[in-house]
Amino acid sequence: MAINIADLTLDEVVQHLAAGDVLHVSGGSEFSLPLEDSRTLLAFYNQHRHAYWNPDKNTNILDGEIDRLLDALDKPSKVIAPATPPASQRQRWQLVAITAHRFRGLHRHCDDNGADPKLFTLDLSRHATLFRGFNGAGKTSLISAVCWCLTGYGHRSQGLPSPLHTPITVQIASDEDSDDPNASFELPPIVPIPTEKELLAVGGQPRVDTWVRLKFRSLVDGTEVEVERRLERDGKKAFRTTAMGLDKLGLSELALQVGTLMPGIAAATRFDDKTTLSQAVSTLTGLRPLAHFGNRSGRLHERLTGKYPKQATEDKERCEGDAAKQVTTLTDLLKDGEGLPDLSCVTVPKDTAPAEWKDGLKRAEEILKAAEDQAAADARLILGTLTPLTNDNEIKRFDGAIKAAENCFSYAALKGLPSMQLAQRLGELSEQDLRDAETVLLDIEREAATLVVQLSHADRADRVRLYGLVARWHDATHPDHPFVACPVCERDLLQPGAIPTDALLDKSVAQALEDARKADAAMLKTAAEWERDTKMGLRDRLCKIHGQVAARGGRGGSPEDHPGIEARRASQHAYLCRRPVGRTRGRGSAHDNRPGDRAPGPCVIRRRVAIYPEGADAGPGRLPGSDPHRICNGRGEEW
Repeated sequence: MAINIADLTLDEVVQHLAAGDVLHVSGGSEFSLPLEDSRTLLAFYNQHRHAYWNPDKNTNILDGEIDRLLDALDKPSKVIAPATPPASQRQRWQLVAITAHRFRGLHRHCDDNGADPKLFTLDLSRHATLFRGFNGAGKTSLISAVCWCLTGYGHRSQGLPSPLHTPITVQIASDEDSDDPNASFELPPIVPIPTEKELLAVGGQPRVDTWVRLKFRSLVDGTEVEVERRLERDGKKAFRTTAMGLDKLGLSELALQVGTLMPGIAAATRFDDKTTLSQAVSTLTGLRPLAHFGNRSGRLHERLTGKYPKQATEDKERCEGDAAKQVTTLTDLLKDGEGLPDLSCVTVPKDTAPAEWKDGLKRAEEILKAAEDQAAADARLILGTLTPLTNDNEIKRFDGAIKAAENCFSYAALKGLPSMQLAQRLGELSEQDLRDAETVLLDIEREAATLVVQLSHADRADRVRLYGLVARWHDATHPDHPFVACPVCERDLLQPGAIPTDALLDKSVAQALEDARKADAAMLKTAAEWERDTKMGLRDRLCKIHGQVAARGGRGGSPEDHPGIEARRASQHAYLCRRPVGRTRGRGSAHDNRPGDRAPGPCVIRRRVAIYPEGADAGPGRLPGSDPHRICNGRGEEW
């Protein structure tokens, strides 16, 4: 559908052009804005008309205007064109009635008794109405009432239309012989000023409740619409106006001003003054805002195509020079620093590879962040904690802590550490020494594995250990004597049937004692005893290797001087040389284990329920160094 520019207001023309519509101009020509940037620019200035498109202000480009315009060009918003009704549907209105209340020039303020004046009503339903009257009859006041109701402006006899709700000060004359200052009050100029008698009738407070109501009739469909504007107090000294029904006319604000204020503007226009005439015409037709926008667009084009590109080129060259200097400084600093990361990824900006500079900076930031995290972790490892450095005092304390830690890592400080001395001595070990130590550890591992297998059968392990302790006891008291008699009851072990076979081990007692005598000493120990003795034995064997190193000229001294060896010898001597006490703990008489004093009946060995604390004395009848067991003969006597 063709859109005729003659049927549009200025606001509608701008909105249609910003939306990309084509407007028909007189003579059959068309006008539009085919470029999206042009439409976005027009929409931007239309949206910010008060700040950047205000005919009452100059056309200088404001601070931040270019930046906001460029942002709008980067993110253009969609503009929706206003709905344009066809010409056949456009309304045309006729003013058919005027009703006014307390309007200056049409009313008194009140009657003599203070009552409201009668409403002013005028029928204008005829095709033409002529007003004739002398000066001051109310012709201008009637036109002002119509203009004020539609626009908020009123006609003035000696000037352009102006707002009629701005208050004026009214002073009350006092007596000539009175020294008191004159009283006064403020009142909008459209409210009738009360006389002295009327002011007394309203109690000294003028009433402000002026309103005008206009009735229009459509020349298209005959519908009637009422428009009303009221004046009210807004506080003690301020006033406000409220309009109702203007939207029903379907006319823009500019159309209302052109249709109502033209008589007042024309009456105040001096046609010999080009400035006054051009101002009146441009204001009524909307050419003044367009002229303002044209001048501003010229300055804007000059900024965008001349000043700003030149300034941008100079800024680009300056920044590239500064970047090259900073890259050179960074390279020199990293070259002289020890342990600093490699930041060769940072290069000088180039037009041929614009992304290389940005990518290099991003990569350098990642490298520095990783180095910072590692440095923080190292600092926490050395200092124990890493406090935040927010002021100079904290930085000085941290620097002092770093220097103290640096002194701790000097050659002299590290040389005196026991761990460093131990590491130095370990460095003196030969390959043969290391192989010998490994052999010792492998022997211990095999011995432990064998003991674990044996201890997994608790009853057999306890029985074998008990035979071993009896065998040791026999060897200690009767060196080099074979097992021909029971060490406990002294019955003949070689006589068939004298002592029953051990059912748990499936062998005779004599064979069990002989096997225990020949068995490895480690197999006759509990897990705790083996662990204790193995620790001491491992120390002795390692000390022997250490002594071999010392014999080759190393440090450490002779292994015979090691305190662990002497302690081991003393323990072995005390263990083997302790003799038993031959007395009973239950029923039975004293016994010193002499030959010929044998207890009758078979010898039976079984586990004892009682538990002796570690380190407690064996007591009468208990084998020295034995586990908690008891030995009984066939009569139940306990040893």
